[in-house]
Amino acid sequence: LKITAIDLSKTSLSYAIRKCEELNIKNVEFLNGDILNLDHINKQFDIVISNGVIHHMEDPILGCKKLLGTLKKNGLLKLSLYSKTARKSLIKYKNKAKTLNLHDANSLRNFRNKIITSNNTNLNWMTKVTDFYSLNDFKDFICHEQEHTFTIEKIKSLIKNFNLEFCGFQNSDNLYEKFSNYYNTSRR
Repeated sequence: LKITAIDLSKTSLSYAIRKCEELNIKNVEFLNGDILNLDHINKQFDIVISNGVIHHMEDPILGCKKLLGTLKKNGLLKLSLYSKTARKSLIKYKNKAKTLNLHDANSLRNFRNKIITSNNTNLNWMTKVTDFYSLNDFKDFICHEQEHTFTIEKIKSLIKNFNLEFCGFQNSDNLYEKFSNYYNTSRR
């Protein structure tokens, strides 16, 4: 099994390289690059996993197209996307974050602590997300300057436009059933 890890962030790649070395993992090739330049690597993959990228791109559809261009026929594409419904309760905090200068660790911690102590029961789910407790991930989670959210309808359109087969949702509260019921499809 060979793995190719591609990331725009050299810091993220450095961390991944260090963790692979610590765990004596030797089957990973690391490449620094942008999704929009994937056609330059001239490789095809059985499985493509995109986590935390597509929903932050200026043009998520173009990003998907570039990922699919590296996928072998009958390959598997796993996309992690932001849900419009799930992120609706974050809008107040995202807007507040835009008005604050949240670039250093202390300001991020203080803002996160205000969310924790707000006693807003609608945000209980947020404090269960692992990204909430890492400052870099929290900054991405709440303070990212560019974000696209996806609805079931947008996902359906993406599937149709790229002639994909929907395989299901992961780590969700009956989302597959909700998706199937919404489109009157049967479980496979």
